[in-house]
Amino acid sequence: MNFFDIFPFILAVIFMFLLGWLLPKTGKTYDVLKMHLDLFPHWFKWIGIVWFAVAFTVFLFVFHLNKSGLNFLVLNTNFSLFLFLFSREKREDEFSEQIRLKAFVYAFISFIGVIIIYGALQESRWCVPVIFNEFTFVLVFLGIALISSLIYFYMSIFYSNK
Repeated sequence: MNFFDIFPFILAVIFMFLLGWLLPKTGKTYDVLKMHLDLFPHWFKWIGIVWFAVAFTVFLFVFHLNKSGLNFLVLNTNFSLFLFLFSREKREDEFSEQIRLKAFVYAFISFIGVIIIYGALQESRWCVPVIFNEFTFVLVFLGIALISSLIYFYMSIFYSNK
C-alpha cells in the first residue's frame, strides 16, 4: 500500500474538517438572507492554487498521464476549487456574500441538471465515457459546477464595480 492509495481518505478527513469550519456556529436559521457562512481566510485562495499546482505536477510526473492518475487530478482540482471558492475576498461585504450564495445556488442547479442529463444519456447508451469511470465522471460534473460558480461570482463582482 503506497501513499496514493490512502490519499483519498486523508483528503476526505481534511474536507470534513473544513466543512465543519464553514458551517454556522450559531443557532440554525432557515432564512437565506440571515444565513452567513464562516468563510476561510483570504490566504486559503493561495493554498488552493498551490494545491492544484502540486497535484497537476504529480499527475504529470508520477502518473505519466494515465487513467489511474485522472481520478487523482479531478479529485484534487475539485478540492482546490473548494478552497478557492469558500475563501474570503480582501473586501468581503454583504453584497459579495449575496452574490456568493446566488452563485452556489446556480452551481447546484447546474450540477443537478447535468447529472440528470447524464443519467438520461447513460440510460439510452449514447454517452459512455471511455476514459472515466462513473465516480470520476460525477466528480468532473462537480468541478464544472464549481467552475461555473466561480465564473458567476467574479463576473458579477466585475460588472458591479464598473
